Amino acid sequence: MRSRWNLPIYVVYAAFCLLVAGLLVSQIGVSGPWSHPYEVTAVFKSGDGILPNNEVLLNGVKVGRVESVAARNGEAYVTMRVDDSHALPLHPDAGAVVRKKNLLGETYIQLTRGQAQGQLPAGSTIPDARTASPVDIDTVLSILDPQTRQRLQLLISGA
Repeated sequence: MRSRWNLPIYVVYAAFCLLVAGLLVSQIGVSGPWSHPYEVTAVFKSGDGILPNNEVLLNGVKVGRVESVAARNGEAYVTMRVDDSHALPLHPDAGAVVRKKNLLGETYIQLTRGQAQGQLPAGSTIPDARTASPVDIDTVLSILDPQTRQRLQLLISGA
């Protein structure tokens, strides 16, 4: 036997399911066709560890994600999408730094807003003079001669 409460219960349940599905889709980074996200490209000397969908942070707050990474002329061109409108505007002297997120080597990109007058237009490029990538200890050790490398390895393992 049907109750008069069946239809309202189904409507509330369907609305709740749609709300949860919408929240899940927004958290995985899917943007709607009506949104026009702010994109900026940064040029890094090394693209080691930068992957699509890595987080982009500004002052420790997630504001977007890495859209794509392309290698051109020995440099990494990283296109980032900034979804948070509170992170804007970026100024013409904005910068970007690749940082390690954890001990497993996962990375994120830390944006700096800059202080110059004006606004960096969407689609602009941050040159490699205002970007930085982390340097691995193996890279530093490979530059040294074998004797100095052994002494430094002993010093590091002793610490």
